[in-house]
Amino acid sequence: DTTWRKAASHEDFLWVLETLRGKWNLDSAISEWEIDDQSRARFAILNLWENNFLEASELALAYFHVHGPFDQHMLYQEFYLLELLIRYQTHECHSLFEASPHRLKDVFKPIWYALLKLMGEKGQKEYLRMGPELHETVSEIVGFVEKMRKQYPH
Repeated sequence: DTTWRKAASHEDFLWVLETLRGKWNLDSAISEWEIDDQSRARFAILNLWENNFLEASELALAYFHVHGPFDQHMLYQEFYLLELLIRYQTHECHSLFEASPHRLKDVFKPIWYALLKLMGEKGQKEYLRMGPELHETVSEIVGFVEKMRKQYPH
């Protein structure tokens, strides 16, 4: 399953962040305007990248609860989940997977197992249930997250 690769190349990831950063002013945009769901997702991604975890969490929780992983929402959700892992927000990522009514564990199965691996002993029991067909993809995601953590420490 290569769903995660839509967002996961280093260059694509940074390009999206820079594009969003150039279009949105985080300091004023949310408080001054009503924002639509796509903007809410973009603001969540940018707030997380800027280490504004509370703001990102509030925006993302509403977005993830309303929207399932379909069409453009899938890409935003994938970016956000990966960014949570990069920013060491494994508890928040786990909570989103658990709280979502939209079967995120099934849709983003490789990211789910990467999360469990990154959680260490806390996720070990469930991680061991992963099928062998996912091993390579999960290893690639974990490698990507670790590379991004080193390159862009919080």
